Amino acid sequence: MSLSVFRPKGFSARLTNPLNNQVESKAIERAKRLSARAPKIRQVTSTAVDGLEDAIAVLDDTCAVLETLRNRIKNLSEPVIAASAEPDAATRALFADEYDDRRETIAENLMGSQDGANVLLGDGDGSMTVSLTDSFAYRIAKFELLPDTDGLTLPAPLGAFEDNEDIVSSLRGLENALENIDRALAHYRQDKAFLENKLAVHQQTMVASEH
Repeated sequence: MSLSVFRPKGFSARLTNPLNNQVESKAIERAKRLSARAPKIRQVTSTAVDGLEDAIAVLDDTCAVLETLRNRIKNLSEPVIAASAEPDAATRALFADEYDDRRETIAENLMGSQDGANVLLGDGDGSMTVSLTDSFAYRIAKFELLPDTDGLTLPAPLGAFEDNEDIVSSLRGLENALENIDRALAHYRQDKAFLENKLAVHQQTMVASEH
């Protein structure tokens, strides 16, 4: 009585089929290529991660500075509101001087020379560009902090608060400045969320390339 070994149908064909051998060979070659590319992938991804982390830190600093500036502008309304309730023209003029002094120095000492926020809030034109890949970059616009620029639009009290029109103009300027800051904060927070998502993807790529 002889014993026979049971094999599933097609078992021997899978072992000897040349097509299967080719597929397996290609898979091995692909694995070797990926293994050889891993150091380069890690290097490129590491560079991208560094750039993204730096950009996110800049956006963090920028949002903190804008929050401080927002509080200063809200406080800047105090002499304007006080002037609106003051009938004496000379006292109104004193409130106007106080407002103008604080208006002109509104952005002073907001940040040090080494603060990351200088990239987006400091002097000079331009923007911050963040490389996402070898071919694509993400650009983030600057925000102007000077009181007479589009960023803040804080008009000087040319009439020394002599009449209500001058006061209303100053209050409207403060309101516009707050709206501009809120808009800038919303954009920068969206930029930060977008870059954080890209950073997570790059970090996952780095982890995958190590295996």
